[in-house]
Amino acid sequence: MNNKTNIFDVVSYILISLLVIVLFYSFIKIIYLHINRIPRNSVNVSPITGEILSPVSSSREAIEVTYSQFKDLESFSGINKANLIYEYIDPKLGHIYKTVFYDTPPGNNYPVLNIEKIPLLELPKLNFSSALDEKIGSFDSANSVYLKINGLISSSFLFENGEYIYYKDKTPERDLNDGKKITVSNIILQLSKEEYPNKTTTGSGEGFLFMAGKVIKINWKKESSPIRFYDENGNEISLVKGKTWFAIGNKETSVVYD
Repeated sequence: MNNKTNIFDVVSYILISLLVIVLFYSFIKIIYLHINRIPRNSVNVSPITGEILSPVSSSREAIEVTYSQFKDLESFSGINKANLIYEYIDPKLGHIYKTVFYDTPPGNNYPVLNIEKIPLLELPKLNFSSALDEKIGSFDSANSVYLKINGLISSSFLFENGEYIYYKDKTPERDLNDGKKITVSNIILQLSKEEYPNKTTTGSGEGFLFMAGKVIKINWKKESSPIRFYDENGNEISLVKGKTWFAIGNKETSVVYD
């Protein structure tokens, strides 16, 4: 009788332990899905381009691809499908481009330095508005934009047919994957006091937003993720729908536009 009782106790203990493990796993999974879910008010909209997504998945992940200008031109293969593009100078790797793919996965992006998945919470907090026409009309013109990041690397943009075309050395860069010019809808110049700021830089500072052939001065703040952007009156800025180029530089960075 005692042996049967002991066996029953052991089996009960094992079953209870398994139940606790299953419940704990389910609890962790629910928390993960809640953190990474797409907000209810933007189920059909990308949080980083403002554009409609199809198909939509609440478990959609962002993929970050790192390119280096030290690589050959094939480093720009597939960059036109990116939703966000970061440009900055790394003290060891030199001229760096980091791209984020959210709407569509990256294609044949080789050779590149690195490819990895990133949490949605690390993406910038961006707002988009379809009613910017009247407000944009009062901004200063910026049909051409010339940047010299950290006083070392030059990049230029020319506004044409509703988008900014990216230039290097007076020549428009092309995505070798589709042969098309590299274009973006918004350009954000983020200025920092750090010697070599990058996409993980924290703190606050000034900058510029270029969109629809216009420009406004902005401020940025990042105590922890995500980074947020404000106008000079302290209101969060709105962008036009489409992909955004982030140029991140130090106090030596200069900008000329007209």
